[in-house]
Amino acid sequence: MEKSVLKPLVVLPTYNNAATLEVVLNDVIRYAPPGMRIVVVNDGSTDATANVLLRFADVVVIDLGENRGKGEALVAGFHYARVNGYSHVITMDTDGQHFASDIPFFIDALRKEPKAVWLGDRQLLSAPVPNAPSSSIFGCRFSNFWVRLETGFWLPDTQTGFRCYPVLGSPFSSLRAKRYDFEIEILAHSAWAGFPLRSIPIGVHYPPRGQRVSHFHPWHDNLRLTWTHTRLCTRRILDILHIRPFLQKWGSDARRERRGI
Repeated sequence: MEKSVLKPLVVLPTYNNAATLEVVLNDVIRYAPPGMRIVVVNDGSTDATANVLLRFADVVVIDLGENRGKGEALVAGFHYARVNGYSHVITMDTDGQHFASDIPFFIDALRKEPKAVWLGDRQLLSAPVPNAPSSSIFGCRFSNFWVRLETGFWLPDTQTGFRCYPVLGSPFSSLRAKRYDFEIEILAHSAWAGFPLRSIPIGVHYPPRGQRVSHFHPWHDNLRLTWTHTRLCTRRILDILHIRPFLQKWGSDARRERRGI
């Protein structure tokens, strides 16, 4: 992929973040390179998100109509990028956690290695981060361990939402995960498809506990993440042992036999 054809855009999946969305969009407009397209995927928000978006005439809005999960919102953004000829998708959360001033660092990174998936390292494990939830720190350690087993890449922050993906050849449309677990599954499938996984340091802001807005449901979402890691590790082991091709052939033969019957 030549530098001359690099054409990134920013995709912001959002769900009920009306209180922070306007500030985030103004910052993205300020720090994104001139002419860079900004896409907001409204994942069925029930607050004032739609009214906030009316103030930004140059922002592309994809409205999913109902809440389908972060994974579905990201897939909608990736589809827009692919159909419209964009080379990379930079994703950011809209809860105010990320700093749009880090966007130029992602642009520089993808120019150096355009085929890599770049992840923003919030540095939760390397330095004290004010107001960082202990659950986020534990989740980061837990996720990093399993992603390394699944992909062979050691990454300091596999749960960050600030990322940059290549569009061409990305496996996003073939994934099963639909919610937060999507961001884990796409790392594994991207690595298996030959995309290197890389990290760059970014800033992060956590408001005090009483001011945080999170749509992560500890029970349901952690259960989904555990199941996703189980699936990915099982596939990785079967691939290493060269067993999965035989299972796929057996399944295909069984389906043909049933159709014959």
